[in-house]
Amino acid sequence: MVPLLYEGRLVEQQITGNVIDRWFEKISEGLTNSQKADLSPAHRLLLNRRLVEAPVDAIDYVITHELCHIAEPQHVTAFFDLLDRVMPDWERRKQRLERIMA
Repeated sequence: MVPLLYEGRLVEQQITGNVIDRWFEKISEGLTNSQKADLSPAHRLLLNRRLVEAPVDAIDYVITHELCHIAEPQHVTAFFDLLDRVMPDWERRKQRLERIMA
């Protein structure tokens, strides 16, 4: 069976602002307004819908921060040592993000 896309046909979709808003509400369900992201015990990453307003380097920081929690769940020295190794300029990115999302 060949998918329709490969036959050169695209399925028409009606995507409105309401559809997008509902999708973002679903993927960020459970986050408080001040949370930028959260990593579940099953390593499912939830991102705050307001991150779409942030610059890419700040979004990279949020995702990297959450991925570091896989190795170190708590904000302890080992966590920040790891974050320093994988993203040496994380503090600058975090400050920028906090200014934008204030």
